[in-house]
Amino acid sequence: MQDIVHAVLRYYGLDWLSMTTGLTGSFMISNRDKRGFILSGMSCICGLSVAILSGQTGFIAYNAILISIMCRGFLNWDKAQPQPVRARAIRGGSHRGDSRL
Repeated sequence: MQDIVHAVLRYYGLDWLSMTTGLTGSFMISNRDKRGFILSGMSCICGLSVAILSGQTGFIAYNAILISIMCRGFLNWDKAQPQPVRARAIRGGSHRGDSRL
């Protein structure tokens, strides 16, 4: 039992908080909810803290980059989305001998 408590609280619960907020934030973004970027940013901050506590320099860089991506996504969320290009039918003539186009 003590091993479980130690595993959960090893990094003050920040790793579990990072997982929870990251999954929730990703789910919210997939449902077109801008607030998901805030939760995902919080997840990255928790992940950055855990990486610092454990001395994992690769994850420190990774989480720092992700924080900037989350900020960019949050700030750019309301900008106009490009309109999809519609395909136009080819009129008159045939394409490679196929007159059904």
